[in-house]
Amino acid sequence: MFYKTWGVYIYDVRTLNFVLNLKSMHLEKNDQEEAGAPLTSLEFAIKQKRFKDEWQKASINVMYTGNWLKNKTSDFLKPFELTAQQFNVLRILRGQHPEGITTMEIRKRLLDKMSDASRMVDRLERDGWVSKHRDDVDKRLVSVVISEKGLKCLAQIDTLENRMHASLKQLTMEEAKQLNILLDKIRENN
Repeated sequence: MFYKTWGVYIYDVRTLNFVLNLKSMHLEKNDQEEAGAPLTSLEFAIKQKRFKDEWQKASINVMYTGNWLKNKTSDFLKPFELTAQQFNVLRILRGQHPEGITTMEIRKRLLDKMSDASRMVDRLERDGWVSKHRDDVDKRLVSVVISEKGLKCLAQIDTLENRMHASLKQLTMEEAKQLNILLDKIRENN
């Protein structure tokens, strides 16, 4: 059985539902544009027409885009059986390689400060991505070192990194530099 919409034949229900959803979003956006000023993609995505001011809109846009990028990164890392936080830990450890660092130092460098670094390192060790070594002098200190398996995985991800950052490649190099400057400025003195 097949369905026809927008002059296109569709052979399964999931694809049909996807196309119909796109069609309704397209029609809804056209209706909104005809009713007044066109909505930006943020306004359309969260279905909010007005913001208190441009600062509020920028704040919401940064949060929305950050979550959107986090989801895209998680999807990209799924085939490697890594979470974004684990990927972050492996990259931190690769930067220290061949030396190791403590879990406390890893925690300081994590992008997501809410992550439980100790549990994450335990999981990474269990899966063979890292190894832990107790300090000879102070047995309470544990040094974490990326394993060969972890290094090989990151090397493989590096070859595909353009795919992971494809969304940002829509920006020119100059726009990316400007975005970095603006994001750094937001965090300054706070």
